[in-house]
Amino acid sequence: MLDLTYSTGIICVNFSYSRYGTGPDPVAVAAHYAAEWVRYDDGRTRFWEIGNEDSGPWQAGYQIDTALNQDGQPEIITGDIYGKHFLVFADSMRKAAQDLGNPIYIGAQLIAYNAASSWIPAERAWNSGFFARAGNAADFFIIHSYYTPYNQNSNAATVLNSATTETINMMNYVKQSATQNQVSMKPLALT
Repeated sequence: MLDLTYSTGIICVNFSYSRYGTGPDPVAVAAHYAAEWVRYDDGRTRFWEIGNEDSGPWQAGYQIDTALNQDGQPEIITGDIYGKHFLVFADSMRKAAQDLGNPIYIGAQLIAYNAASSWIPAERAWNSGFFARAGNAADFFIIHSYYTPYNQNSNAATVLNSATTETINMMNYVKQSATQNQVSMKPLALT
């Protein structure tokens, strides 16, 4: 299908297990599983996403039962925790790819808007927390957006105009966030 549509695939690995796993080192186990996917894929896929919308309360790893967690993680995820775990995942996945002689590129999830007053506490300092922990470790950045205003039945003009305005706004915000955190700007993926 990718060939027929002239598309490039991306695989998203399960980041959340690094949070909700109940063994002594769920981060290492989750990173190992991700590396196993890289081995199984054997070079067919170049782009990899570590997690998807992990700052959202709807994600399984957003809030964990700390009584079941054995490695001292906080109840609610933060950008710092995501950055810390991202480094373990990226190291394991890159090693697996290198062992097979396959180049891969690993993306990290960022927030694409000023979330200082977001209703989601994890988003408020997500980018700065991630950058403080992981720095320039990502090969590219990943953002998510549904473009139109949340919970609004947008008219056609709003929907069509959002492609230009929102894309520019998101790109500018990510550039600003990278600059403020003294991190190099990377390619940006909307996944």
